[in-house]
Amino acid sequence: MKKSAVYALVFFILLFTITCSSNTGPSVATIEWEPDGNGFRQFRTNDPTWKGWTFWYYLGGSYQDTMSTVETVVKKVSGSSTGGLGPVFCFQDHDNFYVYGINVNGDYAVFERYGGSWYTIIDWTYSADVYTGFNVLNTLKVTYNGIDTFTLYVNGIEIDSFTDSDFSGGYSGYECYISSSADFPEIAEDFRFNQLLPSTNP
Repeated sequence: MKKSAVYALVFFILLFTITCSSNTGPSVATIEWEPDGNGFRQFRTNDPTWKGWTFWYYLGGSYQDTMSTVETVVKKVSGSSTGGLGPVFCFQDHDNFYVYGINVNGDYAVFERYGGSWYTIIDWTYSADVYTGFNVLNTLKVTYNGIDTFTLYVNGIEIDSFTDSDFSGGYSGYECYISSSADFPEIAEDFRFNQLLPSTNP
């Protein structure tokens, strides 16, 4: 009886050790648009469920009947180099708005969400004026002439413009794309945003 009890105890210890060892990877978690304590709003995830998804958030106090200027500081702290981020502008609802995005490789683009579908206005284009790398700040600005033309700036330099008359005002906010090549759960996709204009809380 004593020998059987010893064998049972050894087996239990081995089983417990193997089980614990198989669960030692990073925990999976998502932070959705929470203040990070440093003046930025954060979206961070290492959940494989969200690979290939786009997330956005609008600021309730940012409404402009006719848009003038939207200016936002952004940085990507970690993740894939192809996951983009940037300001949302002329936000009507979750199916209708514009996005001005960059990635850490120095590319920028503009997309429109119209009627719940995505359309490319300016495809990904390299600009030497976009600061490259992770945890690097870029200031993105969009101005509107009140008729049909939007002008894009990065770090104070005009880089492009586009003409479109679908939206002329609305809310502004933030957008990020979770790359399908993200190395989850080991490396999180971590995005930070701080809107300067219109002035609101981060």
